[in-house]
Amino acid sequence: MKDDKSFPYVSLSQHAFPRLFMTRKVDAKNKYYGPYSNVGAVKDAIDHLQRAFKIRTCRDYFFKQRTRPCLQYQINRCSAPCVGYISKEDYAKQIDAIDQFLKGKSAYVLHQLQQEMQQASDEMNYEQAAKLRDQIKRLNYIHNQNELNMSEEYHDCFAWHINDTLVSIYHIRIQDTEQVDAKSYTFDLDPFLQKEEILIQFLARFYEGDTEHNKCNVYLYPKADASVEIKNQIKTLFPNVTLLDVIKSHHKTFLNNAELNRKMTIETIERQKNKHRLLKSLVELKDFSLHDCRIECYDVSHQQGRFTCASCIVFNESGPVKSQYRKFNLTLKTPGDDYEGIYEVIKRRYQKDTPMADLIIIDGGKGQINQCVQALEACNRINYRVIGIAKGPSRKVGLEQFFEYQEGQIKTFQPSDDLKYFLLSARDEAHRFAITQTRNKMTKETVGSKLENIDGVGVMKRRQLLQTFGGMQGLMAANVAQIEKVPGIGPVLAQKIYDALH
Repeated sequence: MKDDKSFPYVSLSQHAFPRLFMTRKVDAKNKYYGPYSNVGAVKDAIDHLQRAFKIRTCRDYFFKQRTRPCLQYQINRCSAPCVGYISKEDYAKQIDAIDQFLKGKSAYVLHQLQQEMQQASDEMNYEQAAKLRDQIKRLNYIHNQNELNMSEEYHDCFAWHINDTLVSIYHIRIQDTEQVDAKSYTFDLDPFLQKEEILIQFLARFYEGDTEHNKCNVYLYPKADASVEIKNQIKTLFPNVTLLDVIKSHHKTFLNNAELNRKMTIETIERQKNKHRLLKSLVELKDFSLHDCRIECYDVSHQQGRFTCASCIVFNESGPVKSQYRKFNLTLKTPGDDYEGIYEVIKRRYQKDTPMADLIIIDGGKGQINQCVQALEACNRINYRVIGIAKGPSRKVGLEQFFEYQEGQIKTFQPSDDLKYFLLSARDEAHRFAITQTRNKMTKETVGSKLENIDGVGVMKRRQLLQTFGGMQGLMAANVAQIEKVPGIGPVLAQKIYDALH
């Protein structure tokens, strides 16, 4: 429901004269409203709220430094609390109105302002009445544009499932047909409670912690067998909450999304359990402890002896630690020599103060293990264990051979199915990481270097070419007539670029 950014919030700072602003980070320092789905609408709404209530937008540092009103006051967009042009009490009234408005109580705020405007008009205080009229006009604009989902009514969609051991629930909150919140809940099953009792207890705790107390409609997927009983109990505990059986079409879409996300959450939990189960299989190796364990797997990749790269992937008791993956560009005396590649990468890895792994996995047989051991000894490392995975004589998947180095000897061994699956998964991940680096290096040094070596094509023109055609693949597919249309590229240079790339 969003891109790589977080959702935007409207925030009021905790200050004697609070500041109104938009943010994507939520902490305990300030008061927040949201999240919202439309950044442009949030910015526009804040602009109108500031104009309507004359609330400051400057940061605290500038607020403290002011000795005279800034330009915002001059253009009638701020009440200048920095220099005392408005009292704390009057400013607090404006903040309270914004607070009520952002909580969805727009009708109440507009009604109050209309009464104040009428009173000012009756008292012939027409200037004040005009200001209140402008406030009402701006607030009506925000309300009519539906910019901040100002409905006072929520719709909560709950997708739920209870199996033999686990309760999984996914919640999506809708306000004015827009999703404003979503969260997953999983907890162990209480075997002494019926499904309906578990659901009632969950909903009671959920709405007990809902501090807004807005009117709320609840939809369940799937419908509970004792929905009437649940409906009555929830209505008794929380009068504003209503469990509905009839579901509108757009709410069905959100319910389906909730169910999809619930299933994805369970799949993630199961994958984590499987990873832990696979790692536990390492206990088959004697004297191996899962507590604070560190497992490293190495692979060397090249393209016909060129663009040689090596990868190091890291596991611990929780699974892969991708932040600790490492890649190595290797320059070998004998191109394509896997033995030399293993020796080089292990030596570069452990000649520094790198923590010694509890287990090292090598993509290779006895020869690669010997090179690994020699590199470790050259780095004065002791107390290590190495496992090698060879493809076997037929080099067929499923017929791999496993070797283990320990206490100066290399022996073959046959792991259990779980341990074999883990070792092969680690080998495949190291291979994927290594070959990705090789391909990237090959692309950069072949196709990319051709473009860099063309006379008259500098950094800016290269960037313009790649942006115009969407990358090297698009540029390679372009003809001379298309290339010469790029700004800064004439017919002569276009022909030169085409010839160099082809």
